[in-house]
Amino acid sequence: MRNLTIAPVLVSALVAFTQADFCKGFNQGYFVGYRHASGKDPDAIPECPMQQYKDADWEQGFRIGSQQGLKDGQR
Repeated sequence: MRNLTIAPVLVSALVAFTQADFCKGFNQGYFVGYRHASGKDPDAIPECPMQQYKDADWEQGFRIGSQQGLKDGQR
């Protein structure tokens, strides 16, 4: 019975860790993409869209962030 109680806690911790990795990747990707498009650092990085990408990892976050940074840097 105790194992059934621990399992949801471990799953929740794993999901939180994955979302944190996604957001780190998104932030770094946005910075790189924006800088590449505009030649300067962004004034601010938008909030991480982790709710839309619950099962995403750092690489997916970086890719999505860099695409958004490129788009925003061209404005």
